[in-house]
Amino acid sequence: MIDKIREYINRNRMLDKEDRVVVGVSGGADSVALLEMLYELSSEYRLSLYVVHVNHGIRKEAGDDAEYVKQICSERNIPFYLFEENIVKLAKDKGMSVEEMGRVFRYRCFADVCDEVGAAKIAVAHHMDDQVETVLFHMARGTDVAGAAGMRPVSGILPSYVESYIGNDCNEAGDRTPCPTIIRPLLCVDKKEICGWLEKRGVSWKEDVTNSDNDYARNRIRNVIVPELKLVNAGASGHIADFAMRAFAYDEYIKEQAWEYIKRENTAVDLREARGKTGGRNEEDGEFEKSKQIGADRELYRIDRNHLLRQKRILADRILYEMIIGAGHAKKDVTSEHVELTYGLLGKQSGRRIDLPYGVCARISYEWLIIERQRETGKALKDVEAKSCKVYEGVNDASYEQEVDVAKLMADGQVTIPLDEGMQGQIHMRILTRDKISQEELKNFEKNYTKYFDCDKIGNTLHIRHPKTEDYIVVDVQGHRKKLRKLFKDDKLPADRRDKQIVIAMENEILMVVGGRRCESYRVEDVTENILEVRCEGEDYGLSH
Repeated sequence: MIDKIREYINRNRMLDKEDRVVVGVSGGADSVALLEMLYELSSEYRLSLYVVHVNHGIRKEAGDDAEYVKQICSERNIPFYLFEENIVKLAKDKGMSVEEMGRVFRYRCFADVCDEVGAAKIAVAHHMDDQVETVLFHMARGTDVAGAAGMRPVSGILPSYVESYIGNDCNEAGDRTPCPTIIRPLLCVDKKEICGWLEKRGVSWKEDVTNSDNDYARNRIRNVIVPELKLVNAGASGHIADFAMRAFAYDEYIKEQAWEYIKRENTAVDLREARGKTGGRNEEDGEFEKSKQIGADRELYRIDRNHLLRQKRILADRILYEMIIGAGHAKKDVTSEHVELTYGLLGKQSGRRIDLPYGVCARISYEWLIIERQRETGKALKDVEAKSCKVYEGVNDASYEQEVDVAKLMADGQVTIPLDEGMQGQIHMRILTRDKISQEELKNFEKNYTKYFDCDKIGNTLHIRHPKTEDYIVVDVQGHRKKLRKLFKDDKLPADRRDKQIVIAMENEILMVVGGRRCESYRVEDVTENILEVRCEGEDYGLSH
């Protein structure tokens, strides 16, 4: 068996020389065989092994299992890490099944030890029979080719899959810790081969009595369904495993095609990277700075929806799926129903939106489909139910706000206001008297980033902030008002930019939309003595030097 596994490891490039590998060992036959096999190969690959054992607090015998694994490690001089948790209680607290909570907790423990010892690989003991159970389980729940492929020989942990329930894997800079790779060296062998190999070597193992408990879905598949399939054909397990391998090849191909499309057609720059960078021309013109370095850790995608509708449906569905899981950094709860709903969104009017798993939303903004992971922004939005979707209308009521004391400004002559945290930009205000500014400059009200106002008419306090729901702007000299949200819509400002826009306001009256419209209430007149100059500079949300 060791030769068969060595060939499988090499074919799938699971190990490199001098790898540090964290091994999950429960004490059962599968994990003990995995440890024995890696220990035997450790001199050949010059491996450093680290064993993790998790006590889920479910079985009375769990303490004995931990001592047994600890003894194996001690005899082989392998570092041993023990984690203990009441998984039943934790699952209840998190609203998860016991099976899923146990899996999430185990992988978090594996990742923590990887981080501590500098390991990049996690070895788990899934074998061919586990693969069969996984494929049948996915098909019973509803899946496509990706799910029919079952478990991959080599895969990764998606960060949100762990951090959503246990903690946060981001460092102080907000960057995710690189995730280790999961390897499954035993996928090429079945349980019978494993137990026979251990018996020949005289190695014992611990039996997990919960494996016979058919209250667990996977146990019912293992103990009831698979034996029935073997009555139909004795080689059923092998045939299903072969099918999974072919499905994996098909899935990899369609995934490649999907990502080629996304890399070519995505016109969004990741929000984190966009800060502090100039991004092409105005979004209203439909021209963007293209980002070519796109991977599965993006949180923002913008695709021409009409172009996507012209693609073959099977490709379009996979493109949507990859963008959804790419934005959310997780895929377990993303189903064909979510993809179907997102595809249906492509033919809807601008402003329509649906919420997806892991804090992801998909929405239509004019000709664009935008898929992104949402963050807490303090929004107070009015939402309207529409079949399976939620349509959001409204303007941001975010907490960012800077105040300018006009009397103090008059005394000091000028002030500089920094923009919202994380943005690269400033607003400069200064008071000018009539003799300090030319008539030519006063007439130039069309300049986007410098505006002049009659300071004698302005009240005591100016507010620099994001828009609020009740904001309005005076649009002509007759004093006619227009709601700010209506102005944004009429000007075809994309919905994803409206909440982020910076405005200068007195209460709910808008003096100026930074980088855009100014009000008509405070025009400089012949009798104006003090003039307020507002000059904006920066590289975010439409500002330009």
